[in-house]
Amino acid sequence: MKGPEFKAIRESFGLNPQDWMYELGYGGNKNTLRLNCERYENGEKEIPLYLARYLWLLQQYALSPFDSPEPLKMPRWPDWPGYHFDEEWL
Repeated sequence: MKGPEFKAIRESFGLNPQDWMYELGYGGNKNTLRLNCERYENGEKEIPLYLARYLWLLQQYALSPFDSPEPLKMPRWPDWPGYHFDEEWL
């Protein structure tokens, strides 16, 4: 996951950088939260795989119709360049 995708997911939830990072479990003052978000969004700081997966999953389920009679299934993870997956788990 790259910065623009991170930012697009944040914006899809209608949150500013500080509130977004707080909702993701980050701590600190508002300036620290904003700076961390900006570093992810501008590519200065790499987005860890666990966070990329979590954000992608949040977005997928936010877009899912929860009133569907079909049971929810875990989606197939996208292949993000730069991350290495353990082939055993795929």
